[in-house]
Amino acid sequence: MMLWSLITLMIVLSLLMVLRPLIFGKTSLDNMDASTVGSSFKSQWLTITIIVLLVPSVAISLYLTLGSPDIVNPSEDSQNLAQMEQRTITDMISKLENRLEQEPDDVEGWSMLARSYLVLRDYEKAVLALQRLYELVGDQPDVMLSYADALAMVNDGKLSGKPKKLIEKALELEPENTMGLWLAGIASAELGDYQSAINYWHRLEPLLQNNDADLSKIREMIAQTEQKLGNGSTDIVPLKENAKSENVVTVNISLAEELREKTAPEDTLFIFAKAINGPPMPLAVVKQQVSDLPVTVTLDDSMAMMPTQKISSFTHVLVSARISKSGNATAQPGDMVTEAYSVTVGQQEPVKLIIDNEIKSN
Repeated sequence: MMLWSLITLMIVLSLLMVLRPLIFGKTSLDNMDASTVGSSFKSQWLTITIIVLLVPSVAISLYLTLGSPDIVNPSEDSQNLAQMEQRTITDMISKLENRLEQEPDDVEGWSMLARSYLVLRDYEKAVLALQRLYELVGDQPDVMLSYADALAMVNDGKLSGKPKKLIEKALELEPENTMGLWLAGIASAELGDYQSAINYWHRLEPLLQNNDADLSKIREMIAQTEQKLGNGSTDIVPLKENAKSENVVTVNISLAEELREKTAPEDTLFIFAKAINGPPMPLAVVKQQVSDLPVTVTLDDSMAMMPTQKISSFTHVLVSARISKSGNATAQPGDMVTEAYSVTVGQQEPVKLIIDNEIKSN
């Protein structure tokens, strides 16, 4: 009994330290710029997760070492304490709700409230909180994807309709968002577009190299979806095999000597093909490293980021390359780039691009 009381007290006090500024008053985060809400949205939740998981583990380990292990058993007392802890957290959320009624434009408060509802699996309230957060911050990929996920949860897990539109828009803004690619694949599979689902998940694979569990899961999903694709019409051919030679663009990229000292071998290299007059989202993209330079790549329909926007749909496209130290798909000051060249889709000779310009800060 004493042990579980100690654990509960430690968790509640720790959560109070994190949630108190949000419940009882503003902090410096209240003046946060909308562009930073995504990272704060993640970091606040990570803090709470660490507290909830780590504090009980440490307390139990200490007690098993210094105290009597026989006391650590599930009991009615521990269940009662768990219920008390749940009520305490619920009370804190209620106070946060009341404060947001008085301060409806508090971005950080709404983000924490949405996360709290998601943890409690109160998805209907999570949708309302995320809707308000979306109204405040606009098109922020992390917020849009959480909103889409919550909408699906109140709709029997279905991502069609508004959730799918939010996912697609988020990927237009951040093409390498892992949650976005994951959900986009699920949404495509849900509609029976198995090839698009596989394409999304193949784009996700290299982004999960440091996460063995998720990488294993995504490969399992790809294998299962490929089986469904194979069990369907025999006329369906994977995009890479279906890409004809006349619908490709071959690009040779090199780095100017004067910029070589400003790069590192592990810096990210992006190679893009975009529509000359069309959506800003690339028709095809390849991700490599500076250590691969000089390199020659072939851009084709298998690298399409959206099933409806492919190189083969255009006679001319713009090709370019960019080196990013941050690995961010969006250009930033300090990135090194080529000029964008208009090329004919299907031309035989490779397009030669030289990375010789550096993006300066405004």
